[in-house]
Amino acid sequence: MATVTVEKTQQRQSVRVEPRALFERPLNLYPGKLFRYLECARLQSFGFYPYQPGLFSGHLLRSSDYFAVVRFHSLSLFNAPSLLRNGLLDPNLPYLIDTQISKFGNTSFEVICSIRRLVENAHGTETPTQLLGFSRLVMVFVDPPTGRPRPIPDELKEIFTQIILKNSLEENKFKGTLQEIEDCRFEYEIRTGISGVDGLNHINQGKIAELFDDAIHYASKNANGRFLELAKAYISREVANMTVEYKQQLYAGQIIVMEMNGIESNEELGIGIKVHIKDQPTIITH
Repeated sequence: MATVTVEKTQQRQSVRVEPRALFERPLNLYPGKLFRYLECARLQSFGFYPYQPGLFSGHLLRSSDYFAVVRFHSLSLFNAPSLLRNGLLDPNLPYLIDTQISKFGNTSFEVICSIRRLVENAHGTETPTQLLGFSRLVMVFVDPPTGRPRPIPDELKEIFTQIILKNSLEENKFKGTLQEIEDCRFEYEIRTGISGVDGLNHINQGKIAELFDDAIHYASKNANGRFLELAKAYISREVANMTVEYKQQLYAGQIIVMEMNGIESNEELGIGIKVHIKDQPTIITH
């Protein structure tokens, strides 16, 4: 079993995630891959798995009249890059992911997932260590025919009111004004596959984040100049934050283009990615 619930309170659900149990072989925990593990914990916490209770019943997030989609997702890793270089996010080790609803509005709600490593003590009991990072995710309810936002169902609003737990964690963000680095660009093109399709028949947001990993990994071997240095730093896991904004859904079989460019602010460096279907406007930013 990939995940096992180890604790539940009225306002927070804790899920044990073991990365190697989700895939046939251990993988490096690049940021995009972490999005998948966070999603696994989130789905269980939302009660999508019948054999494990959640904060509420997952069927409340979708019906013939509406469904909830991810519009924004960020991941902050603390003490990076030293945290990652020391192997604390080892794919062979288990982690505890706490999921909570931090706020909600008329059409959307915010989900916070914190990540802690589990360590076995002398008595054979797993206990969580210090906070390694957390993610912030915004889900929006939309009307299926139009894709336009619609109000959160009243039943779910009542549940959110009871379980809401405000977030006190602070994201890692660029300080100052972001600027593009001159002559620091790379473009990657790929056709989306059926393996990334989820229950709503579009490419899953976790899979999209993994495509970013693939694109930057390709750039680390094929780019030139300054962008090559940035891509290699990403692959070396020198990452403190990853933020994704979803503007439109992707479907299997579409050819997408990732336009990557180096960005900087003060002494901080990063990679910006604009994703669009070939010959169409931008639909995802990273």
